[in-house]
Amino acid sequence: MAKSYFLHQSDAKSNTFKLVLGYIIGLLLVPVLLNVIIILLDDTKDFTTQDHLKLYAITVGVCAVPVLIGSLFYYYKYSGPGYKVAEAFGASPIEDFEENFNLKQLKNIVEELSFASGIKCPKIYILEDPTINAFAAGSTIDNSIICVNTGTLDQLNRSEISGVIAHEFSHIVNRDVNINIKIGTLIAGFSSLCILGWYIIKIVCSGSSSSSRSSNSKGNSGILGILIIGFTIMVLGFIWKFYSVIISAAISRQREYLADATAVSYTRDDSIARALIKIQKNTQKSTINASQKETCSHMFFSSEKKAGLFDSHPPLENRIKRAKEMSFSHYQDESEEENTEKKDESKQEQ
Repeated sequence: MAKSYFLHQSDAKSNTFKLVLGYIIGLLLVPVLLNVIIILLDDTKDFTTQDHLKLYAITVGVCAVPVLIGSLFYYYKYSGPGYKVAEAFGASPIEDFEENFNLKQLKNIVEELSFASGIKCPKIYILEDPTINAFAAGSTIDNSIICVNTGTLDQLNRSEISGVIAHEFSHIVNRDVNINIKIGTLIAGFSSLCILGWYIIKIVCSGSSSSSRSSNSKGNSGILGILIIGFTIMVLGFIWKFYSVIISAAISRQREYLADATAVSYTRDDSIARALIKIQKNTQKSTINASQKETCSHMFFSSEKKAGLFDSHPPLENRIKRAKEMSFSHYQDESEEENTEKKDESKQEQ
């Protein structure tokens, strides 16, 4: 049964909330599980409730500093005005290009969707790339930009381009960039935690090997304790990072569904479905030829990757199916159109 874009938006927002809640609970539970393992391994001491809380606080406290440093570095790099991200990909403002029909049409589309979405017109950037793709960037609505590949302008018609741009407007309106930045900062912080744990192990091992002859039992036990701490920090960071990447990808997929549904509410037609189908049939797909594509693939309109736990976009087949289900989306592919024509012809003959 067909569902309206209102229901699709509601489902995507509800699923996002559940994922974020599960993410927070998961982050808090990881130190608990780790402390349980430590307690089970240490059978020489009877742990009280106070000992449990103290061990949990120490674990979180020790990890907080490197996580905070790594997170702040990532936040400084990727937050702020959207033009920084666009320029990092090699895109240029639309004003830098010689005006032609495609660029005039793009400006008109952006102005129309600015009115439909109720926000001010974002700056437009152009990325010289032959594939069909686009992205939005910016930590606030005021400093957001929309970047469009030249392949999008060359291969899609006006209606299909409107669907793509409407999708990007949705990301701006729904503050999806902020969600991605917040999760990205945590992932960066957990990566720094893994690195810290690894360096502790490396330094201790290199130091203990050079002073092994003059070591005593107390020294050996101290070295072993530091190694356990380093290993614990590294494992904790890895588990947190692995869990964060999976949840981040799942949240990103839900935000893509939300952006598609919102795009339909802006355009009130089947343009998003037509654009997705054209990407599906395109031999070049939507590859981004840039060094940052692995870390920033979630920002783009489409991804060439297949469905999986770590993929930031749902499969094109799923997106197309949902787009066709929504109100105002009455797209018929070539096979459906042929079947409809044959039915009409048979009725006329009768």
